Amino acid sequence: MQFFFSCFLCLFIHFSAQSQRASNHPLQEKNLADIAARWLHTPYLLQSLEHGNDSMLINRTDGFDCFTLVESTLAQFLAENLHSHCEEILPLLRYRDGCMHGYGARIHYFWEWLLQAESNAFLTEVTPLSESTLIRKPVSYISNHPAAYPGSKHQSDFQQIRAAEIMLSNQQLRYLATKSIKKNISLIHPGDIIGFVSDKPTLDFVHTGIAATGPKGIHLLHASKTARRVILSLQTIDEYAASHQGITGISIWRSPPKSR
Repeated sequence: MQFFFSCFLCLFIHFSAQSQRASNHPLQEKNLADIAARWLHTPYLLQSLEHGNDSMLINRTDGFDCFTLVESTLAQFLAENLHSHCEEILPLLRYRDGCMHGYGARIHYFWEWLLQAESNAFLTEVTPLSESTLIRKPVSYISNHPAAYPGSKHQSDFQQIRAAEIMLSNQQLRYLATKSIKKNISLIHPGDIIGFVSDKPTLDFVHTGIAATGPKGIHLLHASKTARRVILSLQTIDEYAASHQGITGISIWRSPPKSR
């Protein structure tokens, strides 16, 4: 049954895209979900950036985790929008200030990644002000678990990561509580980047993906660790957040419209 429903979802995406192309809808081929859909069924690949040298750019599309799928999708979108190349955009997303100076210079927290993308005018936060909550988190998950992040073993890299944690700890994170997502679902557009806020005090986000049109409304297009591939979720975003432990709510971010 799961197999046939997945096939239905794939057909739904295909014919929805065809329908949008046939019309002159303003979102026709203009959002991140259209880009990410190209990688449906691509294998899930954990820590794909941990097996290389951070002085050389890694640009893999043969496998993704949730973070790298969103990053690669935005890079491809911006490259097409700015008439550039992914290899020119990726460092501006992945490395602090775009400087590829080792493991510590790479952005490891999705919150910092969002903030840098915002400072570069690549993204805008659209989490609704009236319904959302502001919190501070004492971010320190990586420095508290150095064995899980072997690249941080060098003191200079560890210090850079710790500095990023201190910076984030002084920021306010805005999120829409899980219980409030359903009544605000109309505010989420196809192509929006969704960050799922972790209930762990020292961790910013536990998962991420891209909002996409599905059979029941706004679903999540993401690299699923459970499914071991890139999928369109069977659940809507509000259902997804409510059914997964460790999620307190979502943060919503939007890319600028794609130029024609």
